[in-house]
Amino acid sequence: MSVFMDLNIIAIADKAKLQSTIETAAHLGYSTVAINYVVEGQQKKQLIPKPQPVAELFEKFPIVQGKSRPIKVLNRLTVVVTDASHFRLANAYKDFDILAVFPKTEKLFHAACMTYDVDIICIAATEKQPFHCKRSPVNGNVIVASGAEAPLEMRGPYDIANLGLVFGLSEGDAKAAVSTNCRSVVLHGETRATALGIIHTMKRPQPPSEQPEEETPAAKKAKTETD
Repeated sequence: MSVFMDLNIIAIADKAKLQSTIETAAHLGYSTVAINYVVEGQQKKQLIPKPQPVAELFEKFPIVQGKSRPIKVLNRLTVVVTDASHFRLANAYKDFDILAVFPKTEKLFHAACMTYDVDIICIAATEKQPFHCKRSPVNGNVIVASGAEAPLEMRGPYDIANLGLVFGLSEGDAKAAVSTNCRSVVLHGETRATALGIIHTMKRPQPPSEQPEEETPAAKKAKTETD
């Protein structure tokens, strides 16, 4: 059974409304949602918002429709970039589970693809882009999300997947855009947060006194004993 995710529920100050949106997401069958904080890069002094601790949203998180477990809520940051200086080292965004960048020029788009340590690169599919984006190289890694700010703006995962078909995705890619691809994003965020998740191990060399004595092979020992 597919695990559906909506990784773009817009962060709003109205806590009750945000709670209602998350409850609606759970009712629609989403197992995971991300509250998205957006930072405009062109601001003279870029202030990184402090995400609200997820644990403070509910005393008891709503149960996902058709599941026996509560919905999982993550915090996401999206940095809108119009200049390379607007994007900082990833450590500056460590309070967020998911890090996204929204490049506004072709040069920044390529920089995001090649050098930025992010989990999502955003494209406004409903707007005319200032640059041409070749679709085929990224088709298998597309995610589609609601961008909802209110409960009535939420759509079910299959409705969102159908929207992917409108944008030219195959049926399989459209379904992955609200399920397995989203899971990959979450895992990438976890890996990024743990310094790429690499653990180095080294075998401790034994001191000379602890080195095992060389033994005569059993076959040779047996032969020696019979001589």
